[in-house]
Amino acid sequence: RGIEFSDPHNDESQMQFGLQCLDSAYATLTQQIKAKEIISEKGQEFTIDRDNKKVKCLALLTRNDDTLKIAQKQGFDLVIRKDTKLGNIRIKVRPDSDIILKPLYDIIKIKDPKATWFYHPGGKMLLNGSRKKKDQKPSELSIDEVIKIAREALSTKENNS
Repeated sequence: RGIEFSDPHNDESQMQFGLQCLDSAYATLTQQIKAKEIISEKGQEFTIDRDNKKVKCLALLTRNDDTLKIAQKQGFDLVIRKDTKLGNIRIKVRPDSDIILKPLYDIIKIKDPKATWFYHPGGKMLLNGSRKKKDQKPSELSIDEVIKIAREALSTKENNS
C-alpha cells in the first residue's frame, strides 16, 4: 500500500514491485527446500555427551546458510556449517539450549590462530567470516576437525562427588 503513496498513478511500477516481491518470496522458499534436502542427504549427525545426556548435533558442508536455522528447527541443538567455496565456518546453538560456546571458542582460537573468529556475547554463535566484513580469514580446519574440537570443548561429565 505504501507504494501507492510514493507513486500513486503508475500501475507499471506497482506491478513491477509486486512481481519483485513474489520473486523474492519464491527464492526464499526454494532455498529453504534445498536446505532441507541438504540436511537429509549430506548432513553429518553426531552427538556430544553433556551431563550423561546426548546432545543432538549436525555438521554440514554447504553454501546454503538456511541449513543452520532449519536444522535447529528440526531439533538439532548444535549446528556447524562450513561454506564449501569460501571456507568460512558458522557454529550455532539453539537459543533454548544450555550450551554456551565460550569453551569451544577458547580452544578453536588456539587450534586455528590464522582464522578470524567472532564469539557472539550471547554465547550461542561462533562465526568465522561474514558477508559484511570481507577482510576476514577463513578457517583451514576441516569439518571433522571442528566436530572433534566441539566434542572436546563442550562435553561434560556429571559430578559424582
